[in-house]
Amino acid sequence: MSAARTRAARLLTLLPWLRRHPGVSIVEAAAAFGVSRQQLLADLQTLTFTGPSQFGGGLVDIQYDSGTIDVVDPQSLDAPLRLSPVEAAVLAISLNWCAALPGVPHSEALTSAAAKVTALVGEPSAMPPLLIAPEATPAEQDHARLLDEAITARRCVQVAYTSQAAGETSSRTIEPGALITTAGYTYVEAWCQRTEEVRLFRLDRISECVLLAMPAHRRPATMAERMASGQLAYPHEVVLAIDSQHVETLGGHGAAFAPDPAGRLLATLRVGDLRWAARLVLSLGAGCEVRSPLSLRQDVRQRALTALRQYELAQDDGVAAQVEHPAPGTPPAPAE
Repeated sequence: MSAARTRAARLLTLLPWLRRHPGVSIVEAAAAFGVSRQQLLADLQTLTFTGPSQFGGGLVDIQYDSGTIDVVDPQSLDAPLRLSPVEAAVLAISLNWCAALPGVPHSEALTSAAAKVTALVGEPSAMPPLLIAPEATPAEQDHARLLDEAITARRCVQVAYTSQAAGETSSRTIEPGALITTAGYTYVEAWCQRTEEVRLFRLDRISECVLLAMPAHRRPATMAERMASGQLAYPHEVVLAIDSQHVETLGGHGAAFAPDPAGRLLATLRVGDLRWAARLVLSLGAGCEVRSPLSLRQDVRQRALTALRQYELAQDDGVAAQVEHPAPGTPPAPAE
């Protein structure tokens, strides 16, 4: 397994492990995962940029400056997972598919987890339609391992590639950026030095693959790299009318402020997910009003009404319970 995949597996287990071992020292945690102190610190820094938010205010909070590690706020990442029937069915299919791959460790655990998820789904009709893709050949698996190594080492690769359109095989020097699997096929997203563009190359159309000593200078940036450099633009613009006490919170999310003719402040920010924006608005309470987009305004209203109805139902249930089981010493109700 490559260093990148080994680290990904470690990051998936590190947060739950830290929650079960509060106050563990950095040295002890590093020894438990078989990595150096420097690598564990790098992992902890990466974990602090995970969570239901896109940046600041909704990320996992881990404190480790004192030499011991404490997960202050896991952002509900350790809460039970809630899945729809279709999502659970897709998860079961994925687990079984992963367990069937050659060389996958702990395949029995994957099969057992898939069986438990399938039992929760219930009706077989809930299972979505499944398209069985061709199994990867040994050559494709070798190409995937080499390309993964090139991505980690930031090196160029020489490939012999047969295009689908022309059916011609050509030699390309590419700078791999990421491996992508969709509809059962694996592609490498890479900078092609011949066309001087980012292209997708399907692995089953690569007949030769050679790792070169040449460093990759123009390989496609990963999403994390683009976010860190500010190249990744969020698709949705949100405009909020806010009271002054929310300036610091929204400023932490990159909002720009302008006077509102109505006497408040207008905060404009870009977001990647309007559902996240709805949760942010509800957390600010009455001192925040959505001006645009309309879809966000409607979503916030619906969420607030749903929460209010749930609160009223809880109140009614509490009153009914008190009437059915009055407190000791409560005088009986008069007979009609």
